Amino acid sequence: MRSRLVPILVVLGSIAIGFLVTARGMATWDSLPHLERSQWLLHKLALPSSRSSNGLTEMLKWYGPLWALFLGVMSEVVLRFFRDPLWVQQAFNFALYPVGLYALYHLLLRAGIAHSTARLAVALLLGAIRLGGHALFNVNDFPMAMLSLLVPLYLWNKLRELDPAARADGRVARPTLILLGVVAMVPFLVRPPVLVEPALFTALLVAYAVFALRGARLSRRIELVALPLLAGVAFAVAIWPSLWERGRALPLRTAIFGFTRFAWSGPVRALGRTWTSTALPRWYPVIWFSIALTPVAAIATAAGLVRTFRRPQLGVHAGGAVERPAEPIDRRDVAPGRRQRWRAHDTPSSRQPRGRCDHASSSSSLRPCRASTSASTAPPTQSCGSSRRSSASAARPATPSPSRRLR
Repeated sequence: MRSRLVPILVVLGSIAIGFLVTARGMATWDSLPHLERSQWLLHKLALPSSRSSNGLTEMLKWYGPLWALFLGVMSEVVLRFFRDPLWVQQAFNFALYPVGLYALYHLLLRAGIAHSTARLAVALLLGAIRLGGHALFNVNDFPMAMLSLLVPLYLWNKLRELDPAARADGRVARPTLILLGVVAMVPFLVRPPVLVEPALFTALLVAYAVFALRGARLSRRIELVALPLLAGVAFAVAIWPSLWERGRALPLRTAIFGFTRFAWSGPVRALGRTWTSTALPRWYPVIWFSIALTPVAAIATAAGLVRTFRRPQLGVHAGGAVERPAEPIDRRDVAPGRRQRWRAHDTPSSRQPRGRCDHASSSSSLRPCRASTSASTAPPTQSCGSSRRSSASAARPATPSPSRRLR
């Protein structure tokens, strides 16, 4: 009950905070056109709206429909009694910020990241003040940035959880594939023409079908790749009137890729010099990123990357369990007569972690020279090491030995 109540309280609290921080009015010069766009979307989808399709510029119709449609439903249908649609839309736009931080933390935990590391990631994102500022004003770029972070994490977790059953059955359930395809299309439907997530997700499914499901039937492997792609395209067509509106003034290619040629010319100040926005030096993105991320976060990120590449690699067991390097064994902790001789090629990374038993992967890496525990006298629940010693000693008579075991 508590696991379901906490997310609901987080969402409701975030909406309340959104209304409080935007009560004075956070509209910019883009707010009114995008409000009209959300009203136009509702009108085209036969939902209650105070605006028809007349008067909206053609280019504005090709902005992503998903987040604008959600904001329009909140301001025009659910909370219409507020009589201030701009306030409602800005409040819900900011509410995505704390909700996104909460979702980021739990998605990282779901992926197996430690609590401390997940908290650090949330703190770094919270420290990026530019992101919080855009949450107050920008109903286009901020939702795309936040959802572009959350969607890949969700897809990665979902695929990891589906992997054992998919390898065993040779397929993934069709409703799940449809859901994954729709989720992968979300960032594009918020801010076209960003197709990074759908493209990477499709490439990942192709690689998974070729290598992981090599023994499955060809039809199921094709379904694994084609069904999410078709579901995402169908979802986009269903909620985007510009794709099926009659009398379309702009060709599809011009409308979609016109956003990549956004012409803005103005002065940009950096490191005591001024450049034109269309003639920035090549190193400018690196400097800009370190400042936008905050200098402390940029230094911590660089240090973390260096340490990640320098630390020893960890193995991964079946089921996603991470194998950590085994701790060295103190010879004083081994009872007399039960000392173990390790292979010369054995390394700490090839040893089994404590509390996990994987005989298939580790039976050849640990070879006990002398075993003194009989299989007939072993308790019902044994550790991985004791079961190997019992099976090794079953062929010869048991000899008395102290009851002290390896730590």
